[in-house]
Amino acid sequence: MAICPSLSDASQAKPVVGDISYHTLTTYIAAGTTICTWILCGILTLVHILRYEEPRQQKQIIRVIWTPAVFAILSFFGVWHYNLANYLTPIAELYECFALIALFFLLIAYLAPDSFEGQLQFFATQPGTAKPSDASNIHWFRKTWITVIQILPTRIITVIATEIVEATQCHGTKRYRRANTIISIVQGILTAICMIGIWKLYARFRSQLHAVDRRILQKMGVFKLVVFVQLLQRIVINALSQSNVLKPTEHLTYNDLNLGLNSFLTCLETFVFAVLFVWPYWPQKTSTNSRAGVVSAVFHAVNLGDIVTGIFRAVRLYRGEYIGSKDSHQDWYAVDNDQPAYAQQRGFVANKLPSDERI
Repeated sequence: MAICPSLSDASQAKPVVGDISYHTLTTYIAAGTTICTWILCGILTLVHILRYEEPRQQKQIIRVIWTPAVFAILSFFGVWHYNLANYLTPIAELYECFALIALFFLLIAYLAPDSFEGQLQFFATQPGTAKPSDASNIHWFRKTWITVIQILPTRIITVIATEIVEATQCHGTKRYRRANTIISIVQGILTAICMIGIWKLYARFRSQLHAVDRRILQKMGVFKLVVFVQLLQRIVINALSQSNVLKPTEHLTYNDLNLGLNSFLTCLETFVFAVLFVWPYWPQKTSTNSRAGVVSAVFHAVNLGDIVTGIFRAVRLYRGEYIGSKDSHQDWYAVDNDQPAYAQQRGFVANKLPSDERI
């Protein structure tokens, strides 16, 4: 681990209000906004758990709901202890990937059957807004699945790289800045690729998705706002820090500006995002009875098995294992189209499932 000189100390800054330093003041504010964020996210989650009628959908919704809460708590500790800020921020960004995949799985849950083979069949035979000639194969869905799921394994790599840089390089040095710039660029590109994949799926089945969930666009919009703001904020603060614009003053230390500022802003933003999440992510059904018990619903919601399975399926799709097999789309046209459809109640038709493989 690198032994670096301390660039500043809280005692070097003059109090901003009475005897309270800027660091202490921002810690109090961050604590307040974090508590409020957790209360809002907790209420939203509790309402879904008590009305756990659509497990496939609500499981993913709950994951997305907790994005502001995860960012808030990790950012609070970054404000409280500046030496932890740059170690905790990448962990919050890692959770962002779980939420992105959850949003992707939510769209699929709205459209297609539970089994993966059934999903491949559905997307191979349902054109959406695409031309019929483009809808007769599953290659577009294969590409979309891979481009979205890649965000998690690649982000794990970049997070590990970030933590290594933080532990072995001194903050503010040229090597430190260069390494973080490269990592930020890579993460930005991979995040953009993932979001484009999600948007393409939404755009292709826009009418069907809106028939299922009238607030789907708002759900996607407010969550993508979180991702965009965090990405833009990292770029701007890194640029300001590397250009030496964030200089200490009599009330602000180097650490206040270069280590704590990003975490403090995130604490404020996550409270706003939590408020914005309430309307789009509030359960639309009025029933108060859950099909599952509360404990069972909680365990189902926190189970990451579907995401792990999704990564393995992305690898298999990349290797072409689902393409051209006996269960591929080439044989699905022989399936009896008169069978009851999974999505018939939602206003469109899907074909009979060939297997019971589950996500």
